[in-house]
Amino acid sequence: MKARDDTVRAFRRLYRENRADFPAETREAADEEQMRRAYPLHPEMLRRFSGDWSVLDKFHRPRGVLKIMANAIYALWSGESTASLITPALLPFRDNKVRTALLEPLDRAFGPILQSEVDAEQSLTARIEAQRPRLLRAKAATLAARAVFFATAPHVGATRGAMAGTDLRLACAQPGDQIAIFGEALQELASRSAHLYRDGDRYWLSPQPTLNKLAADRARDVSNEDADRRIIEILREEQAHRAGFPRVHAALDDPTQIDDRRTVALVILPPAAAHDPGAGAMSQAAEVAEETIEHREAACACTSRSKGRQGTAGIQRMWSTL
Repeated sequence: MKARDDTVRAFRRLYRENRADFPAETREAADEEQMRRAYPLHPEMLRRFSGDWSVLDKFHRPRGVLKIMANAIYALWSGESTASLITPALLPFRDNKVRTALLEPLDRAFGPILQSEVDAEQSLTARIEAQRPRLLRAKAATLAARAVFFATAPHVGATRGAMAGTDLRLACAQPGDQIAIFGEALQELASRSAHLYRDGDRYWLSPQPTLNKLAADRARDVSNEDADRRIIEILREEQAHRAGFPRVHAALDDPTQIDDRRTVALVILPPAAAHDPGAGAMSQAAEVAEETIEHREAACACTSRSKGRQGTAGIQRMWSTL
């Protein structure tokens, strides 16, 4: 029992030293005894099964719990997991038996959600971690998504089943972890997910698509040409509101034809001449601006050739700083 006692002490120290990051019940004496009795499972796992999962008609306790956990423990053992306690975030969703047992009592819509967003080779969590090495090292996006799935999927999108930040950290964190990384990963996931909802510090998964999903679907129905055309229409409609500029020229077909007057003019380039900060002076916007300046200077009888070169150099310096 030494391993059990050492593990319980380590988790209790984690909760004690980070009081604001975990639920209040982790500071109660009864929680320590629950950890001893539940070992090697985290008590949060059993609380979720007896609470959130108990609302499912097709989930039978204790048979359902035993079936899921037997498969999960074997999968973790086979994968040589070094975790000291099995938290909800450690449920091996990619294991076929675990996945089947978890999805069986849930709404059928959660199968595709688990595959596309939570835990699969090409899931959203995998793509985010591939782009963010810091998250990849901790598997933070995958762990956070698993925790939210396990806690909220039984409620089928109802906000009453949302998971708070303190509960997220409880479901994910092991002694030695960077606690804040799980919330960071979940925020990134929520900004790109088609089914993860957020309300302040509360998160939940729902079969109902988010605005991200609806916008992406709508965007696929609109061609780039149609989108550019509409942007130009809006810019030209709004150019009457000059915002303090004497003149505003919005999305002109030929910027080189702007009238040469001794007043400041705001020139808004069309979408086809977008600025790429990575390209600097070589971006489309920089090239159009440079061409326009050179054309105006060449047309101005009072501008010398040397001043033209200075103007071009100034444009290049300006774009290189944007």
